Order: sequence, then structure tokens, then C-alpha cells
Amino acid sequence: MLSLGAAVSGLVVPMRASAPQMAVVDGFTVTKAIKEVTVFDGDYAADIREAVTAVAQSCIEEKGSFSLAVPGGSVVAALGGLEKDAFDMSKTHIFFCNEKIPSFPCLEGALVETNKIGIPESQVYGLG
Repeated sequence: MLSLGAAVSGLVVPMRASAPQMAVVDGFTVTKAIKEVTVFDGDYAADIREAVTAVAQSCIEEKGSFSLAVPGGSVVAALGGLEKDAFDMSKTHIFFCNEKIPSFPCLEGALVETNKIGIPESQVYGLG
């Protein structure tokens, strides 16, 4: 029984009430003032480092600090590949927002990566 429909880029995708599904799109951007969402496909480590570096440099220049919320996993590994001098790490705050609770292996692994690039441990925040 089809009871719901979703419009995605002008395409109507039928959805079942018991098992909703979303259409897959190649990429999308949501923009409101300066906020943007980018979908990366494949190996995105270099892309994410480039984007983070550009935004960090701009934020530090404009307001004196940079804060980043990170979901964990491969994004943490990508950030661990940043060069120590890519931007001022002493003015950077990292918030991990998708840790496995109640264990904390994500934060411990993240601290290894953030230590490599020189972010002060007191400026790395986890859940709990």
C-alpha cells in the first residue's frame, strides 16, 4: 500500500508507510547564510582536510578560534592527516558528537589523532 510520496529534485519517489525510503541523489548543498552541507563520495580524506583547513584559517583570522564537530571514524582519521602547521591548532576546539556510549574507544582513538596534529587535549571534547 503506497501512502506517502517524497519529492526529490522534481522526482516523486513513492514510499511505503511501513518502510520509508529516500531517493539517492548524486550530491546536494543546503545553504543558509554561510552554512553548507557537502556529500563526499569515495576516498574523501584529502577533500575533507582541504575544506577544514580553509574554513579553520578563515575562522581563526575572523574571530580568533575554530570549532569543529566530528562524527568519528574515518573523519577522525582524515583529520589526523592534517599538517601541524595547516592552521593554528592552539586556537582549535574539536567536539566528537557520535561516540559509542557507554564505552569510550572513539574518544581515546580521536585523542591519538588530535595529539599528532597539536590540538591541546583540553580542547578536545567527547560525550559523557
